[in-house]
Amino acid sequence: MLHVRVLAALLAASIALRKDAVAFKVGLTLRSSSLRSPRPPGAAASRAAEQQQHVVQPNSGRRRPATSMSLLRTFEASELQLQRFIGELGFVEITDWEYNRQTSPVDPSTPSRTLNSSGTTVRLFEARTYGNAKVVLKEFLPKGLKLAYREIEINDRLQDAWDQKNGPGGRPPVLALMGSLVADESFKSRRFLEQWVSKFPSLPVPAIGSVWLVYRWEGLYTFASFPPAKQESEFFDAFNPTSRTKRRATFVKEMMRGAANALAFMHESGVVHRSLGASSLRVNTLDERYPRQLEVLLSDFGFATRLSEIDDETIRRASSAGATSPLAVSDFLFREDLYSLGYVFLELVFGAFCDDKSKRPDQNSLKRLLEDIFKGDFKAFKDYCLTEPVWEPAVEVLDADRGSGWGLATALLQARGTAASYFDSGGYGGDYDYEEESAPEGGPGDAKGLSMSMASTRGVLSLPYFTDGQR
Repeated sequence: MLHVRVLAALLAASIALRKDAVAFKVGLTLRSSSLRSPRPPGAAASRAAEQQQHVVQPNSGRRRPATSMSLLRTFEASELQLQRFIGELGFVEITDWEYNRQTSPVDPSTPSRTLNSSGTTVRLFEARTYGNAKVVLKEFLPKGLKLAYREIEINDRLQDAWDQKNGPGGRPPVLALMGSLVADESFKSRRFLEQWVSKFPSLPVPAIGSVWLVYRWEGLYTFASFPPAKQESEFFDAFNPTSRTKRRATFVKEMMRGAANALAFMHESGVVHRSLGASSLRVNTLDERYPRQLEVLLSDFGFATRLSEIDDETIRRASSAGATSPLAVSDFLFREDLYSLGYVFLELVFGAFCDDKSKRPDQNSLKRLLEDIFKGDFKAFKDYCLTEPVWEPAVEVLDADRGSGWGLATALLQARGTAASYFDSGGYGGDYDYEEESAPEGGPGDAKGLSMSMASTRGVLSLPYFTDGQR
């Protein structure tokens, strides 16, 4: 029996909002020590010689060129006031299992995949600087310190890539990391402990050594927030029952367009996300009446990897999938992100167009249906969905524009196999055909399958789902 880890880890898809959190304006005094991001052996030790360093300007979240080596700003305790507790995050390790004999998807002794939860590794707080700028504090507990350091490194890399391409002063499509602080011995002081217990009686006191990252406030909305969000009706909705569905479908399309753009930027910057989910895609609005105001930002880079620093286990996985060169390994990792984006899309559609909250499928439910039960057969999957009346609106949205929604889902979810060949051969050709086509040659280790390398993700935006009909 052989098991294969498809994702090293997956950031949990939900933020447990705390309604009982007590806000306070006096603020806790958090004294900080200097934070230095550790450099992996043989990796970024000579980074100053490779690219220009940057520092964060207070309250702006933007960087300016620095003449000497520097990292993100280290905040002082006196600069921050905790306002309220927002929620917690953890990660889930997903293991996909393969067997050397035929198994049943309903047999509990031969699971197709297993999930192992980490428990809480990150706590989120709303805070303000003494300049009254609203920020989010992301506290990484001791068992999540590696995630914190990786998040610092990846944010730094993405900002550098943006500056090199567009010049300093702009911002990439990612959450703006402003700086950091570390919990030191002052967190044991009597005054601090009394304040903490008084304001957050149900929360454990921060551990010494926990890392706190300071992010500019970008709101808390994610892709996962959209399906249950209450929407305002428009006057003509009463006369045209389809107007709300069309409006909602347009907003979903713009969400996916923004996600594909952000992921394309990340890949073009030489970084793969590796834990992409609905909650790692932030949006500035959930109001479906204003799709042109929508902005999508990537977040949660604790498991992201620079292509120049791929670990041996990942290389072995890529090699077992047929990758025979560094470019093929990169292509393999790009495809894993695209595959994850495919499930983000299906979860978004089936959530947004299902009025019964109890019947909205999550990613694991969709994966079990599509991969374990129907073995990737989209026609069988669609037929099954039509037996659930509450899913019919979602199927209709995927059917629109000659099935372009199914075309997008298929292209993304096939990405781990023959995505490059799919795009190269124009795999979506008008009315989508669910019948099994003769798969063209190609794959992670085949030269024909490598045209979706550095620019591969941006090629998603040329699919009919984004180009057919009105934007």
